[in-house]
Amino acid sequence: MCPHRCSDGGKVSVKRVHSVIDLSTIDYPGHLAAVIFFSGCPWRCQMCYNARVVIDPPNLTINEALGFVKEQLPLIDACVLLGGEPLLHPLRVVEEVCRKLKEYGLSVKLDTNGNYPRKLRHLLQRRLVDFVAMDIKHVPKLEKLKRVDPTFTEDRLRRTMTSVQLLKSCNIPYELRTVVVDPLHTIEDVAELRRLFPEIKIHKYSPEGEQLFRKKPLRPLDGVDYDD
Repeated sequence: MCPHRCSDGGKVSVKRVHSVIDLSTIDYPGHLAAVIFFSGCPWRCQMCYNARVVIDPPNLTINEALGFVKEQLPLIDACVLLGGEPLLHPLRVVEEVCRKLKEYGLSVKLDTNGNYPRKLRHLLQRRLVDFVAMDIKHVPKLEKLKRVDPTFTEDRLRRTMTSVQLLKSCNIPYELRTVVVDPLHTIEDVAELRRLFPEIKIHKYSPEGEQLFRKKPLRPLDGVDYDD
């Protein structure tokens, strides 16, 4: 059985959350936010700095995580759903989390890799999230994406591009962003990303966290006008 309970029928009483940050001033600009780190992710990006969140068994149930968030009221005005990948988990669970956070009067930010466009569409249509940040891992070509994660497939590429179009057509604020890394990306790749996604924010690689999926030495890409 998957340690992250991805196929358990959507129970909120099982453990799905790695950890909770009580207060963050950087994860949702302009807001004081709690952060819920959902366990698990279907991807294994070389530059991932949250590898422990991805591979370690979850520590908290949804109800426990929501309890920690509620304890921060009225200090916080928002909550960020992060990971791992929050949308890896059953839609009914993610929807319930969003609804509870809305009941608390909180603005909800979702960080996603775009791998689950159907779930993303559901949340957007019901106005259950107020801001979405989506990671664009590379130029949308399979051979490029495989540099970041060798398990990447054409189906993943199709789903992520569907998610991009969903965000472009929705009426809520969103952010497209990427972390560029030498030798996974080149200056030409950065130019192509900016051409394809004019609104994208290019962030500098920082070798922090346990980068357990790294297959080669990584370093910041020089010569880039970063948006950090």
